[in-house]
This record gives sequence, structure tokens and C-alpha cells, in this order.
Amino acid sequence: MSRAAVVLACLVLTLAAQASWAKDTLEVDGGVVWIGNADPNSAPSPLMPALGVNFPVFQRRRFGLDAGLLLTGTYYEYAGGRAVPAELEHRDFAVVAFLGDARAGLRLPIGSKAELGLNAGLLLLLRLPIPLFADASRDFGNAVVYLLARSLYPEVELSVRFPIAESFDLRLAVRAGLPWFHIWDGEPYAIWDQSVAGGILGVVYRFPPKDQTKS
Repeated sequence: MSRAAVVLACLVLTLAAQASWAKDTLEVDGGVVWIGNADPNSAPSPLMPALGVNFPVFQRRRFGLDAGLLLTGTYYEYAGGRAVPAELEHRDFAVVAFLGDARAGLRLPIGSKAELGLNAGLLLLLRLPIPLFADASRDFGNAVVYLLARSLYPEVELSVRFPIAESFDLRLAVRAGLPWFHIWDGEPYAIWDQSVAGGILGVVYRFPPKDQTKS
């Protein structure tokens, strides 16, 4: 698996998301992403800042489908047949991580203006390892294969959204991606190893109705 193939997959994911955008709202997100690491011989679980976007694919009354993309990154090493987060002095790769997801669920009113979101979907975590040293380049293929085999997660999200200005809403969300691949990988670590969790603060811009934009 080449680096070009991974970059191409990220590009396709981004273009597909843009094509599906319903163009009712656009949400700009900031937050933190946590990846669980239970391997005692590597770094603690990384907590990484992230930036991205979120948008509706469709909305039907209280049911909707959203898609989003976050960008973050950290350091990894390849050791013992595994690609794992690394301390700065043990790093082999700088890893750029793309988190693309699609979530369907219910939006329930809270009072007259706020709404509660209960969502579930799929998360695709694409991690592009960039070798930092000549020795690390030899492990690049193995690291990519390991990470790609652990890139798809079932995901759940809980969110609250409320207006803050005439055309803007604020959305607070927590998400969790569940490492289902532990069913088959046989690794002797805690169930939360390689799980993904995130806290999101999103500013939502509500586009004016189309008839108003033409006037």
C-alpha cells in the first residue's frame, strides 16, 4: 500500500462529502480527539487538537443524516508488529489523521430553541504515517497495513445545539468510535485500546432561504 493510495482515499472521501452536502447549514468545528492506547510499552493515550467541518446530508422533520471531517495528528512508532502512539524521543512517524464520519439519528427539542441530538453511524479513521528517519521507511508498508486494518469504527454521538445569533447556532457534541476489530485481531490489551473519542465545539451558520438570497 503506497502513500499515494492513502492520499487518494482521503481526497475521494472529501470530494464525496462535498457532493452530498445539502447546503442548508455549514458547521465549523474545533475540538479534541483521544485515541486509547493500552500498550504499557508505548506512549500514553494521545489527546490531540482537531479542526474540521460538519454538514447535513438531509433532514426530514426530526430525523437527519450528517457527515463530517476532522483533521488532527500525532507521533507513532512501529514496534512488536504494531503501529502505536509514541513519545517524542521514540517516534518513527509523524501521523496525519483524517476522521471522516456519517451519523444518522434523531433531533429532539429541548424547550423552545435548543435541540438534543442522538446519533449513530460509521467513522473512518485514515492515518497517514510520514517516516521521519531512514530506519522508519523500512516499516512504512507494515505500519500502513496495520493502521488501515483498524480504520473503520461504529460510532455514537450525543449533541446539544442552540442559537447564539440570528444566523448562527452553537453545537456541543461528544463522540465515541468503538474498536470492533478486537473481535478478530487477538491483541492482549484492554477493550478500550484503540477506541476513539472526541469533544466537539461547532459554530453552525444557517444559510438564508433561497428566495431571500435571490432578492
